[in-house]
Amino acid sequence: MDPELMIAVMAERAPGWVRNFVGGEFVEPTESSWYDNIDPATGVPLGRVHVANAALVDRAVVSARGAVIAWAQTSVAERTALLRRAADRIEERFDEFVDAEIGDTGKPITQARALDVRRAPQNFRSFADTVAAAGQESFITEMSDGRRALNYAVRTPLGALAVIA
Repeated sequence: MDPELMIAVMAERAPGWVRNFVGGEFVEPTESSWYDNIDPATGVPLGRVHVANAALVDRAVVSARGAVIAWAQTSVAERTALLRRAADRIEERFDEFVDAEIGDTGKPITQARALDVRRAPQNFRSFADTVAAAGQESFITEMSDGRRALNYAVRTPLGALAVIA
């Protein structure tokens, strides 16, 4: 996926409506595939969340597995730049993320500001630093006949993962 598109997706959100994003596009849900997102502190509905059925989850898995191939071919410099841009964008919209966290979880504003949302961009930067520092590993093996062999490991993205929240 184009890094700028990925960042735009993070920023896109119709007020109160949360849709699934699969294969580079928002999925249009059916009327029956929504649930109300209720503010736990007030009981007031904040909006609606699209529920993914088994077929949509399967579609997302197939899409994610395909995206891993392109991600693995992306240079370390490009991957780390994307992660850092994501962190920057979260910071640019910090107050919006705080409001969303408070509404979604009912947490006090001090906790949402100082811990939950503050940690998000730092996580992305930590991931970027980890990728940048991973490098390659190599070592020499001494064989019984006196010859030596070079062994090495190349680190590449392994696969997709799912997060259920």
